[in-house]
Order: sequence, then structure tokens, then C-alpha cells
Amino acid sequence: DCTDAQDPYWSAVIVLRRLILCHQNPKESVQSYTQRFKSLNKVVETQWGPVYPTKLCQTDDDVKKAKGKILVMTYLHNACNQRYASLKESLNNEYISGKNNYPDTLEAAEILLSNYQDHNSKALRTMNAKYDSNTELTFAQTKEKKKKTRNSGEGSRTEDPERPASRRGSRTQGSCTEENE
Repeated sequence: DCTDAQDPYWSAVIVLRRLILCHQNPKESVQSYTQRFKSLNKVVETQWGPVYPTKLCQTDDDVKKAKGKILVMTYLHNACNQRYASLKESLNNEYISGKNNYPDTLEAAEILLSNYQDHNSKALRTMNAKYDSNTELTFAQTKEKKKKTRNSGEGSRTEDPERPASRRGSRTQGSCTEENE
């Protein structure tokens, strides 16, 4: 309640904007996102009352359905695109083809996001690409370290801990024979 501090219409617009722009962060859990979304919705309903598109409602049953659906659609729309873009796309494509698989309640939408697995997602490919590039980089760095260690200082040779002791034993630091060159 901020009737004394701000214009009530200004406050109402601000809280509605916060709800509409409540996006899930890439590393945020579905449960945390849901809790934040529900909290913002309570604030909006306190200042606005229930938010729903009146043009889609002819009966009281339609009003009840519309209140839930607008929340579900806002919630799904603002779910992390890195993780759920293909889910959103498939729900839309299924609707276009005549199959309405959108969840009807916020709880159903939360369950959908919590259990959704997309093995072909862009986020998964990006994560795998980063892993592969880090592996190659680590291997290259290890190889480069070995070269530097072997060639560091004139006539000196730091022993490679991965090299068997039997092969290291014949060499002494600081001396090279013709046989070893």
C-alpha cells in the first residue's frame, strides 16, 4: 500500500510491469522463479485486482479460465530462453496444428518446466562446445608446459614427473653427452 507515497495508478503500472518483465535467470531454479513470479502476481492483484483479458471472456467460467491462462502464458513466456526455447516453440507449433498442449494452471506449468528435458537444445550444444574447447585447451597447455620445462635454461633439464624413472635415471642435470643429443 503506497497511496500516500505515490500516485496509485503509477504504482499499479510499476507492479504490472515488474510481473510482465519477471524473467527467469539462466542459472535460476524453476522453484525460485515460480516463487518470485507468484509473489509479484500477489502484489499486482492487490493493486489491480485480477488481471485478465476481458475481450476473451463471455461467461464467469471464461473469467476464471482467463485469469489462470494469462498468468500461465506470462510465466512460460518469461521462462529462460536458453533452457526452454524449444519447449515454447513446440507448444506454439502444436497449437497451430490443432493440439493445445499449453498447461492450464501455474502449477502445471511449473511441473512442465521442472521436468522438461531437451537433449537437442542450443544451451546443451553450447555447454558441450565449451567443455570440448576447454578439454582441447587444457591438453594444449599441458603439452606446451612440457616443452617449456624441457627447454628451460641452457643445458638444464627439469625432470618430467610423468616420465618413467628408468628413462630419467641416465641423465643428470646440467650435463649432456653426445649420446643424449
